[in-house]
Amino acid sequence: MKNKRLINDSELPGFCLEHHFGLGTIFLAEGMENLIATFDLYVRDLPPRRNFLVAGGLEAIIDFIKNLRYDKTLIKHLLKSGRISKKFARYLENFSFSGDIYGLPEGTVHFPQSPIIRVTAPIIEAHLITDQLIALANIDTLLLTKLARVRLAARDIKCSIGFVRAHGIDAGWRAVRNSTFFENMGFNNVSAALRLGLKATSSAFNANHAYVKSFNTELESFRAAARAFPDSISPMFDTYDTKRGLDNVIKVADELKSKNKRLASVFVDSGNLVEVAKYARRRLDEAGYNKTKIAVASNLDEYKIEKFIKSNIPADMILLVTEVVTSADSPRLEMVYKIAQIEDGSSVSYTAKFSPGKLSLPGKKQVFRQLENNFVKEDIIGLENEKLGKPLLVPIFRKGRLVYKIPTIEQRRKYTMSQLSLLPERYKNISKSYKPPIKISKKIKELLKIVRARH
Repeated sequence: MKNKRLINDSELPGFCLEHHFGLGTIFLAEGMENLIATFDLYVRDLPPRRNFLVAGGLEAIIDFIKNLRYDKTLIKHLLKSGRISKKFARYLENFSFSGDIYGLPEGTVHFPQSPIIRVTAPIIEAHLITDQLIALANIDTLLLTKLARVRLAARDIKCSIGFVRAHGIDAGWRAVRNSTFFENMGFNNVSAALRLGLKATSSAFNANHAYVKSFNTELESFRAAARAFPDSISPMFDTYDTKRGLDNVIKVADELKSKNKRLASVFVDSGNLVEVAKYARRRLDEAGYNKTKIAVASNLDEYKIEKFIKSNIPADMILLVTEVVTSADSPRLEMVYKIAQIEDGSSVSYTAKFSPGKLSLPGKKQVFRQLENNFVKEDIIGLENEKLGKPLLVPIFRKGRLVYKIPTIEQRRKYTMSQLSLLPERYKNISKSYKPPIKISKKIKELLKIVRARH
């Protein structure tokens, strides 16, 4: 058997629950294929201690929709398993998405219940993309929100994202890609740097614990690294003993200095990082190496970083892996994709869900932002034709054709940072929760009453 990628492109259209194909089969058999349905993709509730969300996944969704086709292997499997009719098999053979999609640009700060993606398409098409849209938007929104909190907590300290212990290679790739949305934040990953055309956050050679323990002595390992990379080594000085480790670091720094070279940085990932970093800064400064930088790591997150800042840690870079790339304190989002209306020619039927804790809103919606003193006053979920502020959902596809220009990395970073700057200070708090500034328009509330009465 030949090796395969984890998920081949041809498999992605079928990477969903089987019943979506069953729904399409029924709709086609009942002559409902020309009904136009509108769906909203959104997060129901904020996770614990979150005061905002950062929209992600749009670029992945665009790529999915552009290339959405059903190959013969998948169609044959569905026929054989009895999940579709021959008539629906022919429908899938000729499939291409023909609907409209509006979305929040990646990096947009938003709040629960607010649509991230709005799909208006023939009802079969709108149903078929359910699971993929949730999956693609969910992971990036989760990670972007986590990274935004880290960026706010770290203030001016540079952050570097790795993907050690991420939930798989795909999640790790998304974590490092999403780090490029923020100023003073980057990543250390060879393939990501190649794909994105960017340099890794640090160009220093990290003489890590495994490397150090490969030599008879710590000093010998540092000297070997200095011979190979005299302008860019970053010794980890806490493999055995931090004080003796720093003695060895300074010996190597002196040897480099005699050759007109400079020790780039040092790295520590164990012990009381604030105390160790302060001790290292003092020793390095006393030895005349005040330009040598200090990097710290050790399962760090926004909460630990905030404590570091309050303790005046003299760190120049924070390396972030497990806790951040898994969003460990809150690793899930309740993202849903709900039908809001059905059009049959000139007739419109509005839909809503009234289950406790799972209310959905009717109508073709837009999200309107109102500012006060250049800060978010409130976001209003209203009907598409209302004028309640600046509309946030922008056209992505019209009649199946892509009309959205994907921004460059720099444009995306600038946009995301401008979005964070719109947040009132209380919503930047990483430990306390505040009521989100989101409201529902009167017209939607009226529609909701009508739908409730009908049911």
